[in-house]
Amino acid sequence: MNKKILTVVLVLAIASMSCQMLVPDSKPKDLVGGDVTRVSNNLPVYDPAAPPTEDPPSPGAAALQELVKLDPNVAELVSSVEAAERAGLAALIAQMKEENNISSRFDLSAIANLPSLNSDLLATANLIVQPVSYNPAGAFQRSTDNAHTVSVLIAIASGLSDILNPNMPPGAGVAGSHTETKDGTAATMSLDIGLNEDGSSKFNLGMQTETTKNGLTGKTVFAAGVEGLRCPDANGKVSFTAKVRLGADAGGVAIDQDLTAQVTAEVDDQAQLVNTKVDVLQGTRQVKDGRQVYVESGETWTFKGTKFEDPKASNLHAVRVSQQATLDDSRTLSGDGHTAALMVGLSALKMAELNWQTGGCIKIVAPEPGQVQPASETAIPVKIMHRLNGDEVSANVKAEVSGGKNISPDTLAKTPGTLTYTAPDEKGQSAVITLTATSKRGKATLKLFANTGGNAYHISGTIDEASMDGVTCDASQPFTIGGTLQFSFTPASPTAGTYTYTGPYEANGKGPYVINGDGTMLIEGTGCILSYCATYSHIWTAAPLDSCP
Repeated sequence: MNKKILTVVLVLAIASMSCQMLVPDSKPKDLVGGDVTRVSNNLPVYDPAAPPTEDPPSPGAAALQELVKLDPNVAELVSSVEAAERAGLAALIAQMKEENNISSRFDLSAIANLPSLNSDLLATANLIVQPVSYNPAGAFQRSTDNAHTVSVLIAIASGLSDILNPNMPPGAGVAGSHTETKDGTAATMSLDIGLNEDGSSKFNLGMQTETTKNGLTGKTVFAAGVEGLRCPDANGKVSFTAKVRLGADAGGVAIDQDLTAQVTAEVDDQAQLVNTKVDVLQGTRQVKDGRQVYVESGETWTFKGTKFEDPKASNLHAVRVSQQATLDDSRTLSGDGHTAALMVGLSALKMAELNWQTGGCIKIVAPEPGQVQPASETAIPVKIMHRLNGDEVSANVKAEVSGGKNISPDTLAKTPGTLTYTAPDEKGQSAVITLTATSKRGKATLKLFANTGGNAYHISGTIDEASMDGVTCDASQPFTIGGTLQFSFTPASPTAGTYTYTGPYEANGKGPYVINGDGTMLIEGTGCILSYCATYSHIWTAAPLDSCP
Protein backbone atom coordinates (compact mmCIF):
# COMPACT_ATOMS: atom_id res chain seq x y z
CA MET A 1 0.00 0.00 0.00
CA ASN A 2 1.54 3.31 -1.05
CA LYS A 3 1.83 6.40 1.09
CA LYS A 4 -1.08 8.21 -0.54
CA ILE A 5 -3.46 5.27 -0.23
CA LEU A 6 -2.56 4.53 3.38
CA THR A 7 -3.22 8.11 4.40
CA VAL A 8 -6.61 8.03 2.73
CA VAL A 9 -7.49 4.68 4.29
CA LEU A 10 -6.65 5.91 7.76
CA VAL A 11 -8.67 9.09 7.48
CA LEU A 12 -11.59 7.08 6.13
CA ALA A 13 -11.38 4.92 9.22
CA ILE A 14 -11.26 8.00 11.42
CA ALA A 15 -14.30 9.43 9.67
CA SER A 16 -16.17 6.17 10.15
CA MET A 17 -15.35 6.00 13.84
CA SER A 18 -15.93 9.64 14.67
CA CYS A 19 -19.27 9.73 12.89
CA GLN A 20 -20.68 6.38 13.89
CA MET A 21 -18.84 4.49 16.58
CA LEU A 22 -17.80 6.23 19.73
CA VAL A 23 -21.10 7.68 20.79
CA PRO A 24 -21.14 8.36 24.54
CA ASP A 25 -23.65 6.34 26.49
CA SER A 26 -24.54 9.50 28.38
CA LYS A 27 -23.51 13.09 28.82
CA PRO A 28 -21.02 13.85 31.58
CA LYS A 29 -22.91 14.11 34.82
CA ASP A 30 -21.75 16.08 37.85
CA LEU A 31 -18.12 16.04 36.72
CA VAL A 32 -16.42 18.57 38.97
CA GLY A 33 -13.13 20.18 38.00
CA GLY A 34 -10.25 18.42 39.70
CA ASP A 35 -12.55 15.73 41.12
CA VAL A 36 -11.78 12.29 39.73
CA THR A 37 -14.41 10.46 41.77
CA ARG A 38 -16.60 10.29 38.68
CA VAL A 39 -13.95 9.82 36.02
CA SER A 40 -14.81 6.15 35.58
CA ASN A 41 -18.43 6.92 34.83
CA ASN A 42 -17.55 9.34 32.04
CA LEU A 43 -15.16 7.28 29.96
CA PRO A 44 -16.49 6.45 26.48
CA VAL A 45 -18.60 3.34 25.99
CA TYR A 46 -19.55 1.86 22.65
CA ASP A 47 -22.65 -0.31 22.35
CA PRO A 48 -22.65 -1.97 18.90
CA ALA A 49 -26.33 -2.86 19.25
CA ALA A 50 -27.41 0.73 19.80
CA PRO A 51 -27.50 2.99 16.73
CA PRO A 52 -25.98 6.43 17.19
CA THR A 53 -28.48 9.12 18.07
CA GLU A 54 -26.46 11.87 16.43
CA ASP A 55 -23.08 12.59 14.91
CA PRO A 56 -20.66 13.97 17.50
CA PRO A 57 -19.34 17.46 16.67
CA SER A 58 -16.14 17.90 14.73
CA PRO A 59 -13.12 18.71 16.94
CA GLY A 60 -13.04 22.29 15.68
CA ALA A 61 -16.73 22.76 16.32
CA ALA A 62 -16.32 21.30 19.80
CA ALA A 63 -13.58 23.83 20.56
CA LEU A 64 -15.69 26.70 19.31
CA GLN A 65 -18.63 25.56 21.42
CA GLU A 66 -16.39 25.93 24.45
CA LEU A 67 -15.41 29.40 23.22
CA VAL A 68 -19.09 30.35 23.07
CA LYS A 69 -19.01 30.30 26.89
CA LEU A 70 -16.63 33.26 26.72
CA ASP A 71 -18.33 35.07 23.82
CA PRO A 72 -21.81 34.01 22.58
CA ASN A 73 -21.13 35.71 19.21
CA VAL A 74 -18.75 32.88 18.32
CA ALA A 75 -21.74 30.54 17.97
CA GLU A 76 -22.32 31.64 14.36
CA LEU A 77 -18.95 30.13 13.35
CA VAL A 78 -19.65 26.62 14.62
CA SER A 79 -21.68 25.34 11.66
CA SER A 80 -19.13 26.59 9.09
CA VAL A 81 -16.22 24.89 10.83
CA GLU A 82 -18.15 21.65 11.25
CA ALA A 83 -19.20 21.66 7.59
CA ALA A 84 -15.63 22.26 6.39
CA GLU A 85 -14.18 19.50 8.53
CA ARG A 86 -16.87 17.06 7.41
CA ALA A 87 -16.26 18.11 3.78
CA GLY A 88 -12.55 17.47 4.22
CA LEU A 89 -13.21 13.95 5.36
CA ALA A 90 -15.71 13.41 2.56
CA ALA A 91 -13.15 14.62 0.01
CA LEU A 92 -10.68 12.02 1.19
CA ILE A 93 -13.35 9.33 0.97
CA ALA A 94 -14.13 10.42 -2.59
CA GLN A 95 -10.42 10.27 -3.40
CA MET A 96 -10.31 6.76 -2.01
CA LYS A 97 -13.06 5.70 -4.42
CA GLU A 98 -10.74 6.45 -7.32
CA GLU A 99 -8.08 4.05 -6.05
CA ASN A 100 -8.14 0.35 -6.93
CA ASN A 101 -7.29 -2.66 -4.79
CA ILE A 102 -7.28 -0.70 -1.53
CA SER A 103 -7.17 -2.92 1.51
CA SER A 104 -6.86 -2.14 5.20
CA ARG A 105 -7.02 -4.39 8.22
CA PHE A 106 -9.58 -2.31 10.10
CA ASP A 107 -10.94 -4.89 12.52
CA LEU A 108 -14.31 -3.50 13.55
CA SER A 109 -14.62 -5.94 16.44
CA ALA A 110 -11.43 -4.62 18.04
CA ILE A 111 -13.22 -1.53 19.25
CA ALA A 112 -16.77 -2.85 19.40
CA ASN A 113 -16.68 -3.46 23.15
CA LEU A 114 -14.70 -0.58 24.54
CA PRO A 115 -15.24 -1.08 28.27
CA SER A 116 -16.04 1.54 30.82
CA LEU A 117 -14.29 1.70 34.15
CA ASN A 118 -16.66 0.45 36.79
CA SER A 119 -15.00 1.50 40.03
CA ASP A 120 -15.15 4.99 41.49
CA LEU A 121 -11.84 6.73 42.02
CA LEU A 122 -12.26 7.81 45.61
CA ALA A 123 -10.30 11.04 45.66
CA THR A 124 -10.95 14.71 46.29
CA ALA A 125 -10.09 17.63 44.08
CA ASN A 126 -6.45 18.54 43.76
CA LEU A 127 -6.04 22.24 43.09
CA ILE A 128 -2.95 24.27 42.38
CA VAL A 129 -2.48 27.13 44.87
CA GLN A 130 -0.45 29.95 43.35
CA PRO A 131 2.03 32.19 45.21
CA VAL A 132 0.41 34.73 47.56
CA SER A 133 1.87 37.59 45.54
CA TYR A 134 -0.71 36.89 42.84
CA ASN A 135 -4.09 38.57 42.93
CA PRO A 136 -6.44 36.31 44.94
CA ALA A 137 -9.64 37.89 43.62
CA GLY A 138 -11.59 38.24 40.39
CA ALA A 139 -12.06 34.71 39.14
CA PHE A 140 -11.88 34.15 35.39
CA GLN A 141 -14.31 32.15 33.24
CA ARG A 142 -14.58 28.49 34.22
CA SER A 143 -12.28 26.14 32.32
CA THR A 144 -13.29 24.08 29.34
CA ASP A 145 -15.70 21.33 30.33
CA ASN A 146 -14.37 18.81 27.84
CA ALA A 147 -13.05 15.86 29.85
CA HIS A 148 -15.45 13.46 28.18
CA THR A 149 -14.77 14.91 24.73
CA VAL A 150 -11.01 14.46 24.97
CA SER A 151 -11.37 10.91 26.29
CA VAL A 152 -13.41 10.02 23.19
CA LEU A 153 -10.85 11.68 20.90
CA ILE A 154 -7.93 9.83 22.45
CA ALA A 155 -9.89 6.57 22.30
CA ILE A 156 -10.23 7.04 18.53
CA ALA A 157 -6.51 7.69 18.12
CA SER A 158 -5.57 4.82 20.46
CA GLY A 159 -7.86 2.34 18.76
CA LEU A 160 -6.64 3.18 15.29
CA SER A 161 -3.03 3.01 16.45
CA ASP A 162 -3.51 -0.49 17.85
CA ILE A 163 -5.44 -1.68 14.80
CA LEU A 164 -3.35 -0.23 12.00
CA ASN A 165 0.25 -0.07 13.21
CA PRO A 166 0.69 -3.88 13.40
CA ASN A 167 0.15 -3.98 9.63
CA MET A 168 3.16 -1.78 8.95
CA PRO A 169 6.68 -3.19 8.55
CA PRO A 170 8.89 -2.45 11.58
CA GLY A 171 10.81 0.74 10.99
CA ALA A 172 8.22 2.11 8.55
CA GLY A 173 6.32 5.39 8.86
CA VAL A 174 3.76 7.36 6.92
CA ALA A 175 2.82 11.04 7.13
CA GLY A 176 0.28 12.96 5.11
CA SER A 177 -2.01 15.99 5.10
CA HIS A 178 -4.99 17.32 3.18
CA THR A 179 -6.65 20.74 3.02
CA GLU A 180 -10.29 21.21 2.06
CA THR A 181 -12.00 24.58 1.55
CA LYS A 182 -15.77 24.91 1.73
CA ASP A 183 -17.64 28.21 1.56
CA GLY A 184 -14.61 30.18 2.68
CA THR A 185 -13.71 27.81 5.52
CA ALA A 186 -10.45 25.87 5.23
CA ALA A 187 -9.78 22.65 7.15
CA THR A 188 -6.35 20.99 7.11
CA MET A 189 -6.00 17.44 8.37
CA SER A 190 -2.69 15.73 9.09
CA LEU A 191 -1.62 12.22 10.01
CA ASP A 192 1.68 10.73 11.18
CA ILE A 193 2.01 7.03 12.02
CA GLY A 194 4.90 4.62 12.42
CA LEU A 195 6.14 1.37 13.92
CA ASN A 196 9.62 1.00 15.41
CA GLU A 197 11.82 -2.08 15.48
CA ASP A 198 11.32 -2.49 19.25
CA GLY A 199 7.52 -2.68 18.88
CA SER A 200 6.83 0.89 20.02
CA SER A 201 4.58 2.92 17.75
CA LYS A 202 3.21 6.37 17.08
CA PHE A 203 -0.13 7.64 15.82
CA ASN A 204 -0.76 11.38 15.62
CA LEU A 205 -3.84 13.00 14.14
CA GLY A 206 -4.24 16.76 13.70
CA MET A 207 -6.77 19.22 12.34
CA GLN A 208 -6.66 23.01 11.90
CA THR A 209 -9.62 25.05 10.66
CA GLU A 210 -10.08 28.74 9.85
CA THR A 211 -13.34 30.48 8.94
CA THR A 212 -14.73 34.01 8.59
CA LYS A 213 -18.39 34.94 8.86
CA ASN A 214 -19.95 38.40 9.13
CA GLY A 215 -16.53 39.90 9.79
CA LEU A 216 -15.73 37.50 12.62
CA THR A 217 -12.73 35.16 12.06
CA GLY A 218 -12.30 31.98 14.00
CA LYS A 219 -9.41 29.52 14.14
CA THR A 220 -9.45 26.07 15.74
CA VAL A 221 -6.76 23.51 16.42
CA PHE A 222 -7.04 19.86 17.38
CA ALA A 223 -4.43 17.17 17.91
CA ALA A 224 -4.55 13.70 19.43
CA GLY A 225 -1.86 11.08 19.54
CA VAL A 226 -0.30 8.13 21.30
CA GLU A 227 3.36 7.18 21.19
CA GLY A 228 5.26 4.39 22.91
CA LEU A 229 5.02 0.71 23.82
CA ARG A 230 1.32 -0.20 23.93
CA CYS A 231 1.82 -3.98 23.85
CA PRO A 232 3.36 -5.43 27.05
CA ASP A 233 7.03 -6.35 26.75
CA ALA A 234 8.56 -9.61 27.96
CA ASN A 235 8.38 -8.34 31.55
CA GLY A 236 4.75 -7.25 31.23
CA LYS A 237 5.61 -3.54 31.08
CA VAL A 238 3.58 -0.98 29.11
CA SER A 239 4.75 2.60 28.62
CA PHE A 240 3.33 5.26 26.32
CA THR A 241 2.37 8.92 26.12
CA ALA A 242 -1.12 10.12 25.19
CA LYS A 243 -1.74 13.73 24.19
CA VAL A 244 -4.73 15.84 23.24
CA ARG A 245 -4.83 19.51 22.32
CA LEU A 246 -8.07 21.40 21.73
CA GLY A 247 -8.18 25.14 21.11
CA ALA A 248 -10.05 27.98 19.46
CA ASP A 249 -9.51 31.71 18.85
CA ALA A 250 -12.15 34.16 17.62
CA GLY A 251 -13.07 37.81 18.12
CA GLY A 252 -10.47 38.51 20.78
CA VAL A 253 -11.38 35.51 22.97
CA ALA A 254 -9.44 32.26 23.03
CA ILE A 255 -9.13 28.95 24.79
CA ASP A 256 -6.39 26.37 24.42
CA GLN A 257 -5.98 23.23 26.49
CA ASP A 258 -2.93 21.00 26.07
CA LEU A 259 -3.13 17.66 27.91
CA THR A 260 -0.42 15.04 28.35
CA ALA A 261 -0.61 11.70 30.16
CA GLN A 262 2.52 9.58 30.56
CA VAL A 263 1.22 6.07 31.28
CA THR A 264 3.26 3.21 32.71
CA ALA A 265 1.62 -0.07 33.66
CA GLU A 266 2.45 -3.64 34.61
CA VAL A 267 0.49 -6.78 33.76
CA ASP A 268 0.65 -10.27 35.30
CA ASP A 269 0.90 -13.71 33.69
CA GLN A 270 -2.83 -13.53 32.89
CA ALA A 271 -2.36 -10.26 30.98
CA GLN A 272 -4.31 -8.43 33.70
CA LEU A 273 -3.36 -4.96 34.89
CA VAL A 274 -1.59 -5.02 38.26
CA ASN A 275 -0.11 -1.55 38.72
CA THR A 276 -0.71 1.70 36.84
CA LYS A 277 0.94 5.10 37.08
CA VAL A 278 -0.26 8.17 35.19
CA ASP A 279 1.81 11.36 35.21
CA VAL A 280 -0.50 14.11 34.02
CA LEU A 281 0.46 17.55 32.75
CA GLN A 282 -1.99 20.21 31.65
CA GLY A 283 -1.59 23.69 30.24
CA THR A 284 -4.71 25.81 29.84
CA ARG A 285 -4.85 29.30 28.31
CA GLN A 286 -7.85 31.63 28.21
CA VAL A 287 -8.08 35.12 26.73
CA LYS A 288 -10.96 37.56 27.18
CA ASP A 289 -11.24 41.37 27.21
CA GLY A 290 -7.50 41.73 26.69
CA ARG A 291 -6.71 39.65 29.76
CA GLN A 292 -4.74 36.44 29.27
CA VAL A 293 -4.58 33.69 31.84
CA TYR A 294 -2.33 30.64 31.62
CA VAL A 295 -1.95 27.82 34.14
CA GLU A 296 0.37 24.84 33.63
CA SER A 297 0.46 22.16 36.30
CA GLY A 298 0.80 18.44 36.90
CA GLU A 299 0.45 15.57 39.30
CA THR A 300 0.94 11.79 39.51
CA TRP A 301 -1.71 9.14 40.04
CA THR A 302 -1.17 5.46 40.89
CA PHE A 303 -3.73 2.64 40.84
CA LYS A 304 -4.01 -1.08 41.54
CA GLY A 305 -5.73 -3.72 39.44
CA THR A 306 -7.84 -3.67 36.29
CA LYS A 307 -10.50 -1.40 37.83
CA PHE A 308 -7.99 1.23 38.97
CA GLU A 309 -8.53 0.68 42.66
CA ASP A 310 -6.65 2.22 45.60
CA PRO A 311 -5.97 5.54 43.82
CA LYS A 312 -3.22 7.72 45.23
CA ALA A 313 -2.15 11.20 44.12
CA SER A 314 1.28 12.76 44.58
CA ASN A 315 3.74 15.22 43.06
CA LEU A 316 1.14 17.97 42.74
CA HIS A 317 3.00 20.93 41.30
CA ALA A 318 2.67 24.15 39.36
CA VAL A 319 4.90 24.54 36.32
CA ARG A 320 3.88 28.05 35.31
CA VAL A 321 1.10 30.44 36.33
CA SER A 322 0.69 33.77 34.52
CA GLN A 323 0.80 37.03 36.46
CA GLN A 324 -2.82 37.85 35.62
CA ALA A 325 -4.13 34.55 36.95
CA THR A 326 -6.14 34.72 40.16
CA LEU A 327 -6.30 32.12 42.90
CA ASP A 328 -9.67 30.91 41.56
CA ASP A 329 -8.27 30.83 38.02
CA SER A 330 -5.39 28.58 38.98
CA ARG A 331 -7.61 26.30 41.05
CA THR A 332 -10.26 25.87 38.38
CA LEU A 333 -7.95 25.57 35.37
CA SER A 334 -5.57 23.13 37.05
CA GLY A 335 -8.38 21.02 38.51
CA ASP A 336 -10.30 20.74 35.24
CA GLY A 337 -7.07 20.11 33.34
CA HIS A 338 -5.93 17.34 35.68
CA THR A 339 -9.30 15.63 35.38
CA ALA A 340 -9.23 15.79 31.58
CA ALA A 341 -5.59 14.65 31.35
CA LEU A 342 -6.27 11.72 33.66
CA MET A 343 -9.21 10.68 31.48
CA VAL A 344 -6.95 10.88 28.44
CA GLY A 345 -4.43 8.53 30.05
CA LEU A 346 -6.96 6.03 31.41
CA SER A 347 -8.95 5.93 28.16
CA ALA A 348 -5.81 5.28 26.14
CA LEU A 349 -4.75 2.56 28.58
CA LYS A 350 -8.14 0.82 28.46
CA MET A 351 -7.92 0.80 24.66
CA ALA A 352 -4.45 -0.73 24.85
CA GLU A 353 -5.67 -3.30 27.38
CA LEU A 354 -8.58 -4.24 25.13
CA ASN A 355 -6.09 -4.72 22.30
CA TRP A 356 -3.59 -6.93 24.14
CA GLN A 357 -6.35 -9.06 25.69
CA THR A 358 -8.09 -9.77 22.37
CA GLY A 359 -5.21 -10.93 20.19
CA GLY A 360 -3.90 -7.55 19.11
CA CYS A 361 -0.36 -8.20 20.38
CA ILE A 362 0.15 -11.97 20.07
CA LYS A 363 -1.34 -14.66 17.84
CA ILE A 364 -1.58 -18.45 17.97
CA VAL A 365 -0.09 -20.38 15.08
CA ALA A 366 -1.45 -23.93 14.73
CA PRO A 367 -2.67 -26.02 11.77
CA GLU A 368 -6.35 -26.95 11.44
CA PRO A 369 -6.98 -30.72 11.44
CA GLY A 370 -9.76 -30.40 8.86
CA GLN A 371 -11.18 -33.71 7.64
CA VAL A 372 -9.71 -36.69 9.47
CA GLN A 373 -10.38 -40.39 9.68
CA PRO A 374 -12.67 -41.77 12.41
CA ALA A 375 -10.81 -42.73 15.58
CA SER A 376 -7.59 -41.20 14.23
CA GLU A 377 -5.08 -39.10 16.14
CA THR A 378 -3.82 -35.81 14.70
CA ALA A 379 -0.82 -33.92 16.08
CA ILE A 380 -1.29 -30.13 16.34
CA PRO A 381 1.97 -28.22 16.87
CA VAL A 382 1.32 -24.89 18.62
CA LYS A 383 3.46 -21.78 18.86
CA ILE A 384 2.78 -18.15 19.77
CA MET A 385 4.09 -15.25 17.70
CA HIS A 386 4.20 -11.54 18.44
CA ARG A 387 2.26 -9.50 15.92
CA LEU A 388 4.56 -6.46 15.92
CA ASN A 389 8.07 -7.87 15.61
CA GLY A 390 7.41 -11.50 14.63
CA ASP A 391 9.27 -12.94 17.62
CA GLU A 392 8.17 -16.23 19.13
CA VAL A 393 6.54 -15.81 22.55
CA SER A 394 6.27 -18.31 25.38
CA ALA A 395 2.71 -18.62 26.70
CA ASN A 396 0.32 -20.91 28.54
CA VAL A 397 -2.22 -22.50 26.20
CA LYS A 398 -5.52 -24.09 27.19
CA ALA A 399 -7.41 -26.34 24.75
CA GLU A 400 -11.11 -27.15 24.75
CA VAL A 401 -13.14 -29.36 22.40
CA SER A 402 -16.76 -28.74 21.51
CA GLY A 403 -18.20 -31.69 19.65
CA GLY A 404 -16.70 -35.09 18.97
CA LYS A 405 -13.97 -36.72 21.09
CA ASN A 406 -11.05 -35.09 22.86
CA ILE A 407 -7.70 -33.36 22.88
CA SER A 408 -4.63 -34.14 24.94
CA PRO A 409 -3.11 -32.55 26.86
CA ASP A 410 -5.70 -29.88 27.57
CA THR A 411 -3.01 -27.43 28.69
CA LEU A 412 0.45 -26.51 27.49
CA ALA A 413 2.23 -24.88 30.40
CA LYS A 414 4.71 -23.30 28.03
CA THR A 415 4.86 -22.99 24.26
CA PRO A 416 5.99 -24.21 21.83
CA GLY A 417 4.31 -27.58 22.29
CA THR A 418 2.14 -30.19 20.63
CA LEU A 419 -1.47 -31.20 21.20
CA THR A 420 -3.11 -34.38 19.95
CA TYR A 421 -6.70 -34.46 18.72
CA THR A 422 -8.49 -37.82 18.84
CA ALA A 423 -11.39 -38.00 16.41
CA PRO A 424 -14.77 -39.68 17.09
CA ASP A 425 -15.20 -43.32 16.09
CA GLU A 426 -18.09 -42.59 13.70
CA LYS A 427 -18.20 -40.81 10.36
CA GLY A 428 -20.15 -37.61 10.00
CA GLN A 429 -18.94 -36.06 13.26
CA SER A 430 -17.31 -32.69 13.75
CA ALA A 431 -15.61 -30.66 16.46
CA VAL A 432 -14.37 -27.18 17.24
CA ILE A 433 -11.05 -26.95 19.08
CA THR A 434 -10.61 -23.64 20.91
CA LEU A 435 -7.09 -22.62 21.91
CA THR A 436 -6.54 -19.79 24.40
CA ALA A 437 -3.03 -18.42 24.92
CA THR A 438 -2.17 -16.26 27.92
CA SER A 439 1.09 -14.58 28.92
CA LYS A 440 2.49 -11.29 30.15
CA ARG A 441 2.64 -10.21 26.53
CA GLY A 442 -1.10 -10.59 25.94
CA LYS A 443 -3.90 -13.02 25.20
CA ALA A 444 -5.17 -14.63 22.01
CA THR A 445 -7.66 -17.27 20.90
CA LEU A 446 -7.84 -19.53 17.86
CA LYS A 447 -10.60 -21.89 16.72
CA LEU A 448 -9.66 -25.02 14.76
CA PHE A 449 -12.20 -27.22 13.02
CA ALA A 450 -12.16 -30.98 12.52
CA ASN A 451 -14.62 -33.47 11.02
CA THR A 452 -14.78 -37.12 10.07
CA GLY A 453 -16.06 -36.47 6.75
CA GLY A 454 -22.37 -33.72 2.01
CA ASN A 455 -24.43 -30.49 1.32
CA ALA A 456 -23.03 -29.55 4.75
CA TYR A 457 -20.13 -27.08 4.87
CA HIS A 458 -18.06 -25.11 7.32
CA ILE A 459 -17.75 -21.73 5.58
CA SER A 460 -15.29 -19.01 6.57
CA GLY A 461 -13.66 -16.03 4.93
CA THR A 462 -13.10 -12.29 4.86
CA ILE A 463 -14.04 -9.22 2.88
CA ASP A 464 -11.24 -6.76 3.57
CA GLU A 465 -11.32 -6.18 7.33
CA ALA A 466 -14.58 -8.07 7.99
CA SER A 467 -14.43 -11.78 8.90
CA MET A 468 -17.23 -14.35 8.76
CA ASP A 469 -17.54 -17.92 9.98
CA GLY A 470 -20.34 -20.48 10.25
CA VAL A 471 -21.85 -23.81 9.23
CA THR A 472 -24.66 -24.72 6.86
CA CYS A 473 -26.22 -28.15 7.23
CA ASP A 474 -27.82 -28.03 3.77
CA ALA A 475 -26.39 -25.69 1.15
CA SER A 476 -29.39 -26.38 -1.12
CA GLN A 477 -31.60 -24.42 1.30
CA PRO A 478 -31.31 -20.74 2.35
CA PHE A 479 -28.73 -20.28 5.08
CA THR A 480 -26.92 -17.55 6.98
CA ILE A 481 -23.30 -16.98 8.03
CA GLY A 482 -22.42 -14.50 10.77
CA GLY A 483 -19.42 -12.50 11.88
CA THR A 484 -18.52 -8.87 11.41
CA LEU A 485 -21.16 -8.83 8.67
CA GLN A 486 -24.36 -10.89 8.49
CA PHE A 487 -24.66 -12.87 5.23
CA SER A 488 -27.91 -14.37 3.90
CA PHE A 489 -27.46 -16.93 1.09
CA THR A 490 -30.19 -17.88 -1.41
CA PRO A 491 -29.14 -21.02 -3.32
CA ALA A 492 -30.08 -21.66 -6.95
CA SER A 493 -28.46 -25.07 -6.57
CA PRO A 494 -26.48 -26.85 -3.83
CA THR A 495 -23.31 -25.11 -5.04
CA ALA A 496 -24.32 -21.69 -6.38
CA GLY A 497 -26.68 -18.79 -5.79
CA THR A 498 -26.77 -15.21 -4.58
CA TYR A 499 -26.27 -13.48 -1.25
CA THR A 500 -26.86 -10.21 0.55
CA TYR A 501 -25.18 -8.83 3.67
CA THR A 502 -25.66 -6.07 6.22
CA GLY A 503 -23.47 -4.80 9.06
CA PRO A 504 -22.25 -1.89 11.17
CA TYR A 505 -21.74 1.62 9.77
CA GLU A 506 -24.51 1.20 7.18
CA ALA A 507 -22.65 -1.69 5.56
CA ASN A 508 -24.53 -3.59 2.85
CA GLY A 509 -23.73 -5.63 -0.22
CA LYS A 510 -24.82 -8.37 -2.60
CA GLY A 511 -23.58 -10.63 -5.37
CA PRO A 512 -23.23 -14.23 -6.62
CA TYR A 513 -21.37 -17.12 -4.99
CA VAL A 514 -20.11 -20.53 -6.13
CA ILE A 515 -19.01 -23.44 -3.92
CA ASN A 516 -16.17 -25.20 -5.72
CA GLY A 517 -15.24 -28.86 -5.55
CA ASP A 518 -11.81 -28.11 -4.04
CA GLY A 519 -13.12 -26.84 -0.70
CA THR A 520 -13.22 -23.18 -1.72
CA MET A 521 -16.04 -20.72 -2.29
CA LEU A 522 -15.97 -17.77 -4.70
CA ILE A 523 -17.64 -14.60 -3.39
CA GLU A 524 -18.11 -11.68 -5.77
CA GLY A 525 -20.19 -8.52 -5.56
CA THR A 526 -20.45 -4.87 -4.61
CA GLY A 527 -20.41 -3.61 -1.02
CA CYS A 528 -20.84 -0.23 0.67
CA ILE A 529 -19.89 1.23 4.04
CA LEU A 530 -21.03 4.75 4.88
CA SER A 531 -20.94 6.41 1.42
CA TYR A 532 -18.04 4.37 0.04
CA CYS A 533 -18.85 1.48 -2.38
CA ALA A 534 -16.52 -0.93 -4.15
CA THR A 535 -16.57 -4.18 -6.09
CA TYR A 536 -14.62 -7.21 -4.88
CA SER A 537 -13.83 -10.86 -5.48
CA HIS A 538 -12.73 -13.14 -2.65
CA ILE A 539 -11.99 -16.83 -2.17
CA TRP A 540 -13.45 -18.29 1.01
CA THR A 541 -13.09 -21.72 2.56
CA ALA A 542 -16.03 -24.15 2.21
CA ALA A 543 -14.94 -27.34 4.00
CA PRO A 544 -17.33 -30.29 3.41
CA LEU A 545 -18.96 -31.79 6.52
CA ASP A 546 -20.55 -35.22 6.71
CA SER A 547 -22.85 -33.90 9.45
CA CYS A 548 -23.48 -30.73 11.39
CA PRO A 549 -21.94 -30.04 14.80
